Amino acid sequence: MKKIPPGLTIVPPLADEKSQWRVLYNGYAEFYKVPMTDEIANTVWGWIHDTNHEVEALVAKLPDGRLVGLAHFRAIDRKSTRLNSSHGYISYA
Repeated sequence: MKKIPPGLTIVPPLADEKSQWRVLYNGYAEFYKVPMTDEIANTVWGWIHDTNHEVEALVAKLPDGRLVGLAHFRAIDRKSTRLNSSHGYISYA
């Protein structure tokens, strides 16, 4: 297992970090062999900065400001019949 770098923080991405986020998001799409376009990436970026949209994001940030990981997540509005609780969905890179 890799060691967590000292000073690594997990925070929502800032508006001026879009280009770094995009590099990570492109890597996510490439890994899963999903086509990626500017239109798709811009839509997702808009969602994660829209407080009225269900998609949220966190990024892993080194002390020097470099982004080294991302997670997009949202609640799924359905109840488990067995546990009677809500679920979530997460994607990461």
